[in-house]
Amino acid sequence: MEQEKILKLFKQFAGDVIDIHGLKLTPTSIGKRTQRMEIQNVMYFNISNPNKLSYFTPLVAEELNGVLESFEGYINEKIFIKFSADVKEGLVLNNKTIKEIKQVFDELPFISFQVWVGQSNGSTNYRIYGKNIDISTNWDDDEFSINNSFKPTKATCDGEVIDIKDAIEYYDDFLQGVETYWESENHYSKIDSIITKYPLLNADWIATYYNTKLI
Repeated sequence: MEQEKILKLFKQFAGDVIDIHGLKLTPTSIGKRTQRMEIQNVMYFNISNPNKLSYFTPLVAEELNGVLESFEGYINEKIFIKFSADVKEGLVLNNKTIKEIKQVFDELPFISFQVWVGQSNGSTNYRIYGKNIDISTNWDDDEFSINNSFKPTKATCDGEVIDIKDAIEYYDDFLQGVETYWESENHYSKIDSIITKYPLLNADWIATYYNTKLI
């Protein structure tokens, strides 16, 4: 079927603008691409965010894919989704969400961890004191992380002041021996209650991590 005809039929099927939890998606064009020796239909969408929502574009695409799947059965052709070049892809956080996350980061006066020394010697307790100075993010198709850029000002071992560089090295070694979610669960668990409020940030298939970036 001709590309322009597919686009016209899709707009008749789904409307000129598709509303996904308050986010407005507009189909702008359709083309073809060759992927893995296969010619595929690709529909391009713009995103308008009049309500200034927080969202994660892979999750938006997944929601949009549900609309396209119904249309594919109608025209008997497979269509893939791409966002237009001017769409910022990845994790988009509005000011309210950033403020809520920053509050969690600001309430953390120090990074604490324990290193066990043998079975009978007990644990050594480390603290890296400092403050949040920024928030950064990373993302992939099925995960994203929100990072506390944390500037250390002091470090202690069992209450005694130690060199900050040594403490950071010990913490890096410690993190390599624990689960990937350790910081998310032990330092930043409150962020989960923030993220789960937003339907375009939260889904079972998306892994979310909250990490410390010592700078």
